[in-house]
Amino acid sequence: MNVLSVNPYLGTKDERYSPFLTLHSKHNRIFYLVEDNEIMIVAIWDNRKNDENLQNMLSKRISE
Repeated sequence: MNVLSVNPYLGTKDERYSPFLTLHSKHNRIFYLVEDNEIMIVAIWDNRKNDENLQNMLSKRISE
């Protein structure tokens, strides 16, 4: 959290998961959005899970 608050654009963009930025670690990915002065963490994904449901889950989270 502290790293993102200082460097909000540290994450990478991946067209598969647009409009989210993704911060990668060994076992997890953090999907987040930067809006004005706010960072909204949308999901923390365990990389050991099947990615098939990831896009659907992310879409639902931003529509809520």
